[in-house]
Amino acid sequence: MLKLAELGIIPKELLYFKDKLAPICVSCAFGTAHKKQTRNKKGKRHEIRSKKDDAPGKCVSMDQLISAQPGLIPQFGGHLARERIWAANAAVDHFANVIKVALMKTTSQAETLDAKLATEKFFKDHGYDIERWHADNGRYAEVDFKEAVKELEQSIKYCGVGAHHQNGIVEAAIKRLTLRARTLLLHAKRYWPEAITTMFWPYTLLAACDAHNNWSVDKDGKTPMMKLLNLDIFPEIKFEHTFGCPV
Repeated sequence: MLKLAELGIIPKELLYFKDKLAPICVSCAFGTAHKKQTRNKKGKRHEIRSKKDDAPGKCVSMDQLISAQPGLIPQFGGHLARERIWAANAAVDHFANVIKVALMKTTSQAETLDAKLATEKFFKDHGYDIERWHADNGRYAEVDFKEAVKELEQSIKYCGVGAHHQNGIVEAAIKRLTLRARTLLLHAKRYWPEAITTMFWPYTLLAACDAHNNWSVDKDGKTPMMKLLNLDIFPEIKFEHTFGCPV
């Protein structure tokens, strides 16, 4: 928010808190709470991003998250679907740092392939083809997925067995999105408890992803979508809508 205030996107009066202790948001305090690492591992660090990843689509990291809480399927009208969302596939571009989330009813190979297609369509719609994938084993190492990668003349690199840190780019993105989604859900629940339930987590996950892509400013003053589209302008913030707000 301070970076956006410095750029004049939101009121510059917020810069008053730049070197001061800002007011505590209860939803943020609870929503972003997580276990702190008790020890720091020492040793040589190996960068996951390569110098060859100099354009969107050159390399995309993928991983899945599974929820113990069933979620509603986002829909615009009609009767509520009986099926529920139980997982999601997250993909992060190594260059633009843009995230694409595909909601999943199950973690089956069929839905994993659907998530792959949704990610490819997202990049294709913005003018890029995915050349290389970076993923854990599991579903991504199964025959059908390998065949789908080979069919499009793509390549895929896997992490070592039990070495999830080698997929740290998307692991960090999933953590960031889940904490933000939980914060949005808690905030809405505080103000509208009779309407908001934990089954809305797929909505907040997508909202957190959208907020990251459009409003997370890097050291160069650009957001992931600005880097993906090679633009220097921000979207209109007046069109942003707070999750759970009835008006």
